[in-house]
Amino acid sequence: MDTILQERKAVRKKGETMSRLTQNSEVLAHLIKHGSITSIEAIQKYGCTRLAALIFNYRAMGFDIETERMTTKNRYGNAVTVAVYRLKNTPENKAATA
Repeated sequence: MDTILQERKAVRKKGETMSRLTQNSEVLAHLIKHGSITSIEAIQKYGCTRLAALIFNYRAMGFDIETERMTTKNRYGNAVTVAVYRLKNTPENKAATA
């Protein structure tokens, strides 16, 4: 995880845009920094339209991510249910506590 955050800082120091990093790296860095993400955040901030697929891959890599269902309203005022993905533990943290 430190590698991803270091890569992100290095790119920004050079004055380059975030688009040089992969969506995978950006979404993972967001989860580590903020602790949670929704599909609308992933779309708006990183152009990621397949957040569930990334979450599946992160879980396969050993990240402990829980899914919480949240009800909100869409732009038409209708109730909709969305997923909020919360990072509980990174693989390094899990190994340290085991």
